[in-house]
Amino acid sequence: MLQRNLECFWVVTETSVYHVGIDKHNYGVVTKVAILPEKDSSIPVGHVLQGGYIIAVGRVIFPFVPDAHGMVSPVSTFERNPLMVNTINWGQNTSGVVAMFTSEEAAMECGKAPCLLRSDPRWREQSEEVLRLIGHDHLCFVVMTDPRFSLFPDPAAVGATPAPVEA
Repeated sequence: MLQRNLECFWVVTETSVYHVGIDKHNYGVVTKVAILPEKDSSIPVGHVLQGGYIIAVGRVIFPFVPDAHGMVSPVSTFERNPLMVNTINWGQNTSGVVAMFTSEEAAMECGKAPCLLRSDPRWREQSEEVLRLIGHDHLCFVVMTDPRFSLFPDPAAVGATPAPVEA
């Protein structure tokens, strides 16, 4: 059974701050809430990333549509691992993730800090807390665990990649 372990969180990227949440239809939604000082971004504040309703959480954040499987029975399972989904089903993505937070205030403070880095070690503890709260069975958010896409390439820090879910 899929869980709603975490309703929302904030992501600081190399250029912006995003709110990641769940809408009234139980779809994951990624909305840009701020552009960092002295940074440029082609995505305006208020823009909602398009292209899916499950949110992949890793080095970047992006919505995607899970693949449905089932030759004998129509739509018997859904593939929720973004790396196993055809990339045509991946949506728009953020720039590289610096850190993730459970509060908007903490995210905005992080965004003001100098010399932000991808997977910034200054906020690793807060980011790992968000990953822990998402877990491996969240209804709308999927933590990327593959070392090529994980926020922290140590697989033990983020848990297991989810298995296909029965429809």
